[in-house]
Amino acid sequence: MDKIEKKMTTKMLHEFANEFMFNLSEEQCENLLLEFKAIEKQMEIVTNINTNDIEPLNYPFPIINNLLRSDNVGAHLTSKSVLNIAPEVENNYISINQVINHEN
Repeated sequence: MDKIEKKMTTKMLHEFANEFMFNLSEEQCENLLLEFKAIEKQMEIVTNINTNDIEPLNYPFPIINNLLRSDNVGAHLTSKSVLNIAPEVENNYISINQVINHEN
């Protein structure tokens, strides 16, 4: 695949700004061009890093801490005891008022 290199121009910046429905002054365009040039220099440095024989990483940092706690089964209520204290029960289920309108 051929590498196409385009340098950002004032004309391109004005076209992008118009697509997003705003205008840039010439001073703003010049400042943006300076920022693009700085980014391009940084990207050139990054792309020149030799990554041959480097295995790709899924995650760049080692995961050291396991922040999950272990599950400990404790005292719990039975279904029967919950149904006994429920205000309204229907066919072994707790009955509640409808809160969603299904007519739409």
